[in-house]
Amino acid sequence: MNIAVVGASNNPDKYGNTIVRHLLADGHTVYPVNPKEKIILGSPCYRKVGDIESNVDVVDIVVPPKITLKVLRHIRSLGRLNVWIQPGAESRDVISYLERHSDDFGIITYNQCIMTSLDRVYPNAVTA
Repeated sequence: MNIAVVGASNNPDKYGNTIVRHLLADGHTVYPVNPKEKIILGSPCYRKVGDIESNVDVVDIVVPPKITLKVLRHIRSLGRLNVWIQPGAESRDVISYLERHSDDFGIITYNQCIMTSLDRVYPNAVTA
């Protein structure tokens, strides 16, 4: 699968780094998104999801809830993308926003970690 990770990090102590490493190890194509970085784990880093020129199957969000809302507004403007909100990136405001605008997104996943639940949510996920 082609997965954008918003909140990807070069810091090995951050979940944004752990998630990128895990997805790469599982054979997925990962597009790190972080406006402060140029390269993460050898992959070019994008400032925002809209800068990615390839098709993205899932946008995984691993940032604080206030930033999650900004990211969701941006993603919503791009069309019906599938979004995955990592534990800790959600809040009542985030969930409320997703409920109000659910028709503007594809599959919405939250309260689950992409590292443990990707195959259950997307059983036909194909790795590179």
